[in-house]
Amino acid sequence: MAWVFVVLAALAAALLCWGVVDPRGQWRVLVGWSARDPAAAEPGDAVHAVRRIVCAIGVVGMVAAGAVVVSGELASRPKPSLTPSAVQLMWGVPTPRLVDRVIMPSAEIPTGLVAGEVVAVQPMDAGFAPHYLLTMPRWSRLGDPAPAGIVGSEAGEDSAGYSLASLLVSVRGPLLCVPAAVVVVEGATEVRIGVWFAPPAGTDPAVPAEEACAGDPSAQERVLLPVHLAADLDDRAVFTLDGEPIREVAVVGG
Repeated sequence: MAWVFVVLAALAAALLCWGVVDPRGQWRVLVGWSARDPAAAEPGDAVHAVRRIVCAIGVVGMVAAGAVVVSGELASRPKPSLTPSAVQLMWGVPTPRLVDRVIMPSAEIPTGLVAGEVVAVQPMDAGFAPHYLLTMPRWSRLGDPAPAGIVGSEAGEDSAGYSLASLLVSVRGPLLCVPAAVVVVEGATEVRIGVWFAPPAGTDPAVPAEEACAGDPSAQERVLLPVHLAADLDDRAVFTLDGEPIREVAVVGG
């Protein structure tokens, strides 16, 4: 039924505007036709002036009423939440995409690849993956979740690649390339990690990886890699291969 009120309001607004612009013509069309002698029955200029003022007041009133209705409607609409999500609290913005694969690290540093920047890690208990990973955005390159050269292997049909991982590693790397290698050096009191990216399949092998992965320096992405360690992290500290400490992220909201 709201459309009925809209139509009536539009008609009323049209009549009021008409009365402001041409009160004399409005009287002749709406009232004058009913008089035997319209010219003799037509009101004087003072009456038309009063009608113009009344119509102008009506127009102002309708505009004000419309503004109140619109502002009330806008105020009643739900506002977007400014509270960061649990994933944003843990990993920041933009949210990293999860490489859902079984990743067994190597102990040998690869050559000819581009080093990524390890920015954070999250310890996991093997077999007890955080629930938020179920809805994490999955990594893919142009829609392919497993392009040639990607690190790790596919999980079984009834399991996830991260389900038995010991550590989630958040890495910043070139958008044009593929996460291709994870190196872990484990000690009794510390764990050191490095991640490398490789050019996608089809890249001219004569072009160095640094050049193939270059592009815009700001065109980088965040990926989340589930890495298997030889033993749970426990109280061991985590560093880059160069010895820089890596931020440890606690699980928020399961």
